[in-house]
Amino acid sequence: MRYRVGPASEIPPGTHKTVFPPSSRAGIGVFNVRDKFYAVKNICPHMGAPLCQGILTGTTRSAPLPDGRPGLEWIRDGEILKCPWHHWEFDLITGHTVFPSRNRVATYDVTVEPEPPGVPETPGQTPKGVETYPVVVEDAVVYLELA
Repeated sequence: MRYRVGPASEIPPGTHKTVFPPSSRAGIGVFNVRDKFYAVKNICPHMGAPLCQGILTGTTRSAPLPDGRPGLEWIRDGEILKCPWHHWEFDLITGHTVFPSRNRVATYDVTVEPEPPGVPETPGQTPKGVETYPVVVEDAVVYLELA
């Protein structure tokens, strides 16, 4: 089943929109990370928190400092969703926790497609003497692919 989320312009990079398809009581968060869209179920598998109310962040990994000592580097900025209740962190791409665990949040495929063209006017509907001009609206529509 496909679910129309809405125009991509309504979800600018770094933001999200929570939608409620008929098959989802808790909702699904659709996130725009640098113009790439991801979707996750709005329930944290840990304790049932409204996951999409959390913040988008990144994570760290070990990396040696220039002098050879151990250090950390910041990676995946904006791709990690932090639960608002207990701060569990989930990878938006895979749904897995960033720490070793069997827990994961459900993810959904998202497609972005050109806006379908409008229905053309039937000849004869324009009142006599009225001049009309074609109008083009350029945007894309975000769709969730629900199983």
